[in-house]
Amino acid sequence: LLASRGEQVTVAASGGPDSNEPEFLASIVQQAGDRGLSKAFRYLGMIPAADVYALLRCSAGLINPSRFEGWSTTVEEAKSFNVPMILSDIRVHQEQTLGTASYFDPNDAEMLADNLVRSRNVNWHIRPLAATVDDRVNRFASEFVRTVRHAIDAFGSGEPS
Repeated sequence: LLASRGEQVTVAASGGPDSNEPEFLASIVQQAGDRGLSKAFRYLGMIPAADVYALLRCSAGLINPSRFEGWSTTVEEAKSFNVPMILSDIRVHQEQTLGTASYFDPNDAEMLADNLVRSRNVNWHIRPLAATVDDRVNRFASEFVRTVRHAIDAFGSGEPS
């Protein structure tokens, strides 16, 4: 779609195949190749966390096209580096980012393409960790401890009597 518009955007994807659909990832990579988009879509495979963070620090944005998922680690990592985010418009992404990302309907390729073009035009720079990281980590840890304590109080220790 972007190539037909004369737009050049490079997407780098990482991670491994989904155990529920192990052939899906290979089919995406194959489709990119078949369409002559091997330079525009780069599959990096499983990469070390340090490399993920380096990519986040210098990327134009993070894309998470999920149709459904729980709280996203990739979104939290992007927030830690103030990376612009292009996320599928699902409830958990809205909740996790409080409306601070760009959203797209996962069934609307035009909407995603428009977001990709806009993100390409963001003023690029290498990002340091966000100043809010320590506060967010402390808040998350406190909320997690509170949740665990609530579960223990409500349901007991789980230890046999």
